[in-house]
Order: sequence, then C-alpha cells, then structure tokens
Amino acid sequence: MCCDDGRRASGRPEHGGRAGSVWIGPNRSRVVLRMLRPEWWRRRLRFAGRLWVALVLAVLVFAGGTAGAVVFHKWWDGSVSAQNADRLERSVAARVSRVKDGMTRYLDALRAVGALVQSSTGAARTTGAQFESFARGLHPDNRYTAMRSLGWQVPVTRAGVTDLAAKIRRDGQPGYTIRPPGARTEYAPLVYQYRLGSVASRPGDDRRADPAISAVLDRTRDSGEPGLVPAPDARDRQAGDYLLFLPIYQAFAPARASLLGWVSAQIHADGFLTEALSGIAPGNAGVQLVDLEDQRPIAADPDGFQPTGPHARTADVTLAGRVWRLYLTPLPNSIVIQSADPTATLGLLGGIALSLLLAVITVMLAAQAETARALRTANNRSADMVAMLSHDARQPLTTIINYSQLVLDDLQDAVTHVPAAPAGAPDARLRGGTDIPHSLGRIIGAAHRLNHLVDDVLTTARLDAIPTHNARPVLVDQIINEAVSDSGANGMLIDTTAVQPAWAYSDPTHLRQIVANLIGNALKYGAPPVTISTAVTDGVIIEVTDNGPGVPAEFIGRLFDRFTRATTVTNKHGSGLGLYIVQRLAEVNGGHVTYTPRQPMGACFTLTLPAASADGTVAGADQAAATGAARTGR
Repeated sequence: MCCDDGRRASGRPEHGGRAGSVWIGPNRSRVVLRMLRPEWWRRRLRFAGRLWVALVLAVLVFAGGTAGAVVFHKWWDGSVSAQNADRLERSVAARVSRVKDGMTRYLDALRAVGALVQSSTGAARTTGAQFESFARGLHPDNRYTAMRSLGWQVPVTRAGVTDLAAKIRRDGQPGYTIRPPGARTEYAPLVYQYRLGSVASRPGDDRRADPAISAVLDRTRDSGEPGLVPAPDARDRQAGDYLLFLPIYQAFAPARASLLGWVSAQIHADGFLTEALSGIAPGNAGVQLVDLEDQRPIAADPDGFQPTGPHARTADVTLAGRVWRLYLTPLPNSIVIQSADPTATLGLLGGIALSLLLAVITVMLAAQAETARALRTANNRSADMVAMLSHDARQPLTTIINYSQLVLDDLQDAVTHVPAAPAGAPDARLRGGTDIPHSLGRIIGAAHRLNHLVDDVLTTARLDAIPTHNARPVLVDQIINEAVSDSGANGMLIDTTAVQPAWAYSDPTHLRQIVANLIGNALKYGAPPVTISTAVTDGVIIEVTDNGPGVPAEFIGRLFDRFTRATTVTNKHGSGLGLYIVQRLAEVNGGHVTYTPRQPMGACFTLTLPAASADGTVAGADQAAATGAARTGR
C-alpha cells in the first residue's frame, strides 16, 4: 500500500506514460510557459505573416494576370481588326489603280490613232483603208479585249454636210449617208469605223443627234480632255457599254478652232473590269462597278456579285470625266475576323510565368508591327514605282514607236516612187551619208526592246507582290497559234504540226506569255527549226525544242533564276527575266517547267499544266494542283 501511495505521490502513471487530460505534469507545464513568452508568439506571427503575404501576392499576381489578359485581348482584337481594315483598303487601292491604268491603256490606243490623223493632210484627213489598216495594226482583239469598235468623227456645219457625204462616197463608201435626217446647227458624223464586236452604230451616224453624246463632245472639244458616255444602244438595254471620246487638234495645244475631230472607242464595262483586274487575286474579294450618274451597276467580278456585309468598302474612280464607284466586299472565308472570347483567354492565363510570357509576346508583336509597317512602306514605294513605269515609261515609248513607224512608212513609200539612181549617183535614201530607213529601223528596234524590258520588269514586280491568276479552261493549241503569230516568225522557223487540240486549266494571259517567252528564247539563243508539240497525260504537256547549242552544263542550275544569263550569250540583247517569268507563271497556274538537253544538240523546255475540259472541270489529280495554287495565292 505504501508502494502504491508512493507511485501516486511521484506523479507518474502506472505504465510510464503521460497522464492524459486529468493530469498536468512538468512537460505540459513547460509548454504552457513557452506559450506565455513573447518570442514564441513573434515566431508564429512571422510565419503567419509570410503565409498571408504569399497569399496576397498570389491574389495580386492572378488579378494582374487577369487584367493583363483582358487588356491584351482587347488590344489583340483591335490589332486584328485594324489589319483586316488595312488589308481591305490596300485591296481597294490596288483595284482602283488597275482600273485607272486600264483606262490609260485605252486612251493611249486612241492617241495612237489620233497621231495618224494629225500626220495626214487634206479635207478628209485619212482614207477608210488607212484607218482600218492602222487600227488593225494595234492588235486590239488581243491587247484591248473589252473594245467593241474604233471610230473617227469629224465636226461639220450644216452647210458642209452634203459635201462631206459626197467626198466620203467617192473615197470608197458608196452608200454613205448621214443619219438621222433633219437640220441641226452642228454635226459630228461617224466617218470611219473598225468593228471588233457587235455594235449598233455604223458609219454615217451623227453623234450630235444624241443630246448626252453631244454634251460630251462639247466638253471634250473645249477642254482637250477625254470624255466617257453610255452608248445609246447600251442605255436602251441597260447594258454596260460606253463610248470613249478623245479630241484631236491640228496642233498639240487644244484649241476649238483647230479641232480635227474625235477618235472614239466603244468599250464593254464588264470586259474592261475583268481585263483591268487580271493579275489581282480574284478569289478573295468581289468587285462591283456602279455608274454614279445613272445610279446603276455596270460590271461585276465575279459575275452577278452583289456587295453586302459589314466589311464592304467603296472608292470613287473618275475616268474621262465620269465617276464610277467601286464596291469591294471580302468573299466568304477570304478574311477571318478575330472575335473576343474572354473565357478562353482567362483560362489560358494565371500566374507570373504567363504574365512574363505575355510581356515577351507583346514586345515581339510590337517589333513585328514595326517590321510590317516598314514592309508596307517599302511595298507602297514599289507599287508607286511600278505605277510610274507603267504610265510614264510606256507612254513615251508608244509615241516613239508609232511616230517612227509612221515616218518610216512614209519614207519607204517615197523611196519606192523615186527612180533608180544612175551609176555613181548617190542613193535617194541617203542624207549626209546616213541610211535613214536603217537608222529608223534601229530606233524602232531599240524602243521595242526597251518596251519588252519594261514589260518584264512590271511582270516580275507583280509576281513578287501579288502573284495571282484568273484561271479557266483554255484551248492550248489556240494560245500557241496566237503566240506563234505574234512572234513574227514564218513557218520555216517554227514547226507546229505536232500541236494537237487540248484543254488546260490556266490563265490565258499567263499561258500566252509563257509560250511567247519560250518561243522567243528558242529563236534568240537556239537554231531553227523550233518545234512545238503537245500531249495530254495526267496533265497537258507543251514542249518547245530547238537545234541550237543548248544550255551550258554549269549554267543549268541557275537557268530559271532572275537576272542571270550564260556567259556564252553576251552578244545578244536580253534582261535575264524571261525564263524566271516562265517558271513563276507556271507555278502560279499550278504547273511547272523543266529543261532537258537534246541529243546530240539543242534545248527542250517542257511545260506541264493541269488538264481541263471544255465544260470548266479540272481533270483528275490536276484538281488538287489547281485548287492548291488558288488557295496559296499563287
């Protein structure tokens, strides 16, 4: 019993453990005492402070990341919208520029005809045969596909109408009569006409009989500027045919008293729009032209296009005194508009790492935006240079070629009527020891070479900037025959007996240039005969071969590079762009071109294009190639 009382007195339990909740021993007392010390509480408070600081920092970081995500989202949405708007504005500007350049080309053709009239003498100025011959020499069916007719109108008073009609009947138009009958103060009858399509007008029609046309003739006569007015037959049919008038004077300075007459062209607006926009991406936007004066649509690309949607853009184009409004709208799936999605954005962000990543991305995007601005500036300058070359370089070249050709024709006609010179007498063609026809021929040849160089440079610039195409099924044999005819070579130089009818899926303008470049390359660097053949396998294959020395082996790897020419052909004129343009145009149309040496000598260029059928379908595996070329913007 004393032992038990002793164990109790010691304050220890029976089994050597601590006494639970009913006994406070010395260890528990020490813990309680430590809790009463300020240092213990300071340590606990420091730990709790760190925990709260970490929690607050985590909340602040999350809040900052969330706010940054929202701000970034709004900035990104605005940036993408601005990019889409800028893309649309540049697309509109490019199309406006092409429409203006197209009208300038047609005015250049009228100026060329006017130069013929200015160089002639006499009351009628020009005969019908001369007018038709010169108009045919402009090749309007190939170069001006929207032109339906070319015409020449002269001003005449009431007193001179009968004499004018009689003179024109004597000059080869026995049934010439001025229509409609009736007395008018002034007349402007159509004297000569070269037709390229179906038109209602014919020689003898008095343009002054139509009030709208008469008003345009007065304005052009007094201002010296061209004028544009709907054709009378087109107004009746609500069609898009227009008459383009250019006044021609005896002197270069416009003066009412020195007016000779007006050169005119009837132009189909829809064909003009298609021709002007060839080479610009046809699949990313639809275009409609509306005549603001008549408030009616006159052309659309693609056919039947109606401008709708929130992203439509408009631009007014003044052409020869008439205002056309161009409507442009992105076609479906052509421009993706970035839209806001806060839930997805917030789910992607949360913490310091992502905030830092956003900061890095922001810096990179800012640098990219600066680079893009610099590239846009450079592209705009390049576009300005191309536009300058297209207008300011072509116009004087056209004048040089046309006037030199007129002088050469007149000189040759004069020389053919000069009697043969006696033995020892000087040749009538020589002036001061110079062969004038030969010198004029060299001037014309040099101007043509410079004109071809300008064409090559402009084509290269367009391929580098916006390499697009307007592909459709085309007859390959027809394109080849046109290119052979345009080359000026006779049948002894070019053999086309192996050309068979075939349909290819390609831009006809591109294909004509490819074939023309290959023919010109063979005639310049090879040897006749040049043989052209076609075949249809998985695609349409066109081969152009010659019997010349071929391409040096060390140069084959650089054959299709720009501005490269073999050292063996330095004595021949060239820009080094012909085969580069061939390769790029082939790629744009979903095809390719290769070179193979012939044995024992000669060169063989093989062009492969997607095959097509006359109903517009692309054959077999070529569907993927043609679709891929269109989607990649080639």
